[in-house]
Amino acid sequence: MLIPAHINKKLYSFLIFALTFLLIIFLSLPLVNAKEKPKPQPQDWQINGIIAALDDSYPGVLTNAFYQVTQYELKNLDQKKAKKIAKKAVNVFKDEKVDPSFRSRAASALGNLGDAAKPYLKDILAFLKDEKVNPFVRSGAAVALGNLGDVAKPYVKDILAFLKDEKVDSSVRSGAAVTLGNLGDEAKPYVKDILAFLKDDR
Repeated sequence: MLIPAHINKKLYSFLIFALTFLLIIFLSLPLVNAKEKPKPQPQDWQINGIIAALDDSYPGVLTNAFYQVTQYELKNLDQKKAKKIAKKAVNVFKDEKVDPSFRSRAASALGNLGDAAKPYLKDILAFLKDEKVNPFVRSGAAVALGNLGDVAKPYVKDILAFLKDEKVDSSVRSGAAVTLGNLGDEAKPYVKDILAFLKDDR
């Protein structure tokens, strides 16, 4: 059944409003309340298993390995292993022949690797800004950028621009909203801009 265009537009506007409203509430909370439950520290055998799975040719194994990367606290991960995972993730993320969902998952993994992912910041930004890139991949790039923490702070205005741009795909704008939420205090100065965006009924 086809949904009339004017209903689609209203539904889309409502979803963007709800997402942005939740973002504002999130940014208004004290930092102590905004923290997520700490991720567990991985055991060596778990990291070794992830690295082995990243060399598997079966896409399902590969994407599950990237998912597992996002489930652990990896700040103290051996840098040699972290760099190996990051290199594999960025190769998948940049490969246009790979399914967009796998590329997005690889981007999310990259965003959880901290210092090991910082050399690829320009790649993440380039894909986020490139309108020719699949929206799902761009959304993954936005979330990855937010998860990188301090290194992403200089780009808050760029991320906000994606949220406000009606020509940008909704999944990319959603990823931008998640990114702003992850940046916490750094995004608070732009709450007024977000409110202005909400009040704009064009």
